[in-house]
Amino acid sequence: MNITSYFIGIALKNEYFSSLYKDLNEYSLNNRIENTIELQNNNSLHVTLYYLDKNISDEIDELRNDINMLKKNEKEYVLFIEENKYFKRNNQDFLSYLSIQNPHQLITIHDEISQKYKKNSIPDNHRLYIPHISLFKILDYEKFEKHREKVEQIAKYHIENLKVKNILNGFYVFAVDSTTKPETQIPIEI
Repeated sequence: MNITSYFIGIALKNEYFSSLYKDLNEYSLNNRIENTIELQNNNSLHVTLYYLDKNISDEIDELRNDINMLKKNEKEYVLFIEENKYFKRNNQDFLSYLSIQNPHQLITIHDEISQKYKKNSIPDNHRLYIPHISLFKILDYEKFEKHREKVEQIAKYHIENLKVKNILNGFYVFAVDSTTKPETQIPIEI
C-alpha cells in the first residue's frame, strides 16, 4: 500500500453493505457502466471525521490518546443511514453518498478535532462538514443520467434495510492509498 494521506474516521460494519455493493456492481457490469460510475471500495467503507497530513509521526501519541478516548466512549454513539444523496460539482451530481441520521454527534466530534489539530493546509478540511458514506463517483454524468433511476432503486431498496442497523464499527486513524482505483482507505492501529 502506497500511503498518500491519513484521516480520523469511523469504520463501518462492511458486511451490512455487501448486498448493496453486489447489486450495484452487477448492474454496472451488466449495463456496461463501469466507466460511468466508480463504486467506493466496499472493503474501505467509512465516515471521515477529519483529514490529517501525510506524515503523522509527530502527532502519533496525541492521535492514539484521542482515538482511545473515542473508543472508550464508543457505546455513546450510534450510526444509522438516512438516505441516498449527491454532492454537486459545477451544478452536476458527482458523488453519490448515504447521509447519516442525526449527524449532530459526528459534527461535534469533527469540530472538536478540527479545533485541536488545525490542519488548515488541507483543502478538504475547509469544506462544510457533512458526515456521509460515499457510494460511488459519477465519472460520466450524461451516461449516468440514463441509468440514474435504476441505480437509485437499487440503493433505495438496500437503504430501507440498513436504516435500522447501527453500522458503527469503531473509531480509527485510516491510511489512504489514492493511487488505487477505487481509492483504498484502511483503518490502522496506532
